[in-house]
Amino acid sequence: MATSDPKSGKNKSLFRNQSPTARWKQLEDWSDEKKFYQHYKFCTILMLMAFLGAVSMQMGLSIGPDDCDNDNFFETIGGLALWISAIGIPINGIIFLRSFFALDMNTAGIFFWSIAHIAVLILILVFFIDAIAQDMFCGSGGPHYDIGAGF
Repeated sequence: MATSDPKSGKNKSLFRNQSPTARWKQLEDWSDEKKFYQHYKFCTILMLMAFLGAVSMQMGLSIGPDDCDNDNFFETIGGLALWISAIGIPINGIIFLRSFFALDMNTAGIFFWSIAHIAVLILILVFFIDAIAQDMFCGSGGPHYDIGAGF
């Protein structure tokens, strides 16, 4: 039903239908999906941190020395980012277990993004293993060139 302004003769309902305010309010109202969206952002940030950390560690391995003592800035920051992302795995597990008891949380979505985070970490481990494990056997904590010589 069109309502017209008696003074100007213009149709006001036409303006109301074209106003984007109702659509904006609909987009902002996420009351039941807000927790899932927060978990999606959390997992995305963790996956991005892991990837950028591994790339940074690979850059540090490529430009730096190969010995145990001289870790450069790229290796240090990359390792920190990668470990923070790995600490997110038990946090995702806690969030997933909590989602069973909270009716307003999307358990399937939380499970999917938790598995995606673990899969990305495994792929990063496969592709960047030389940069991640370069310092693993430093300080006589592992096999050396004289492993069978009896020294």
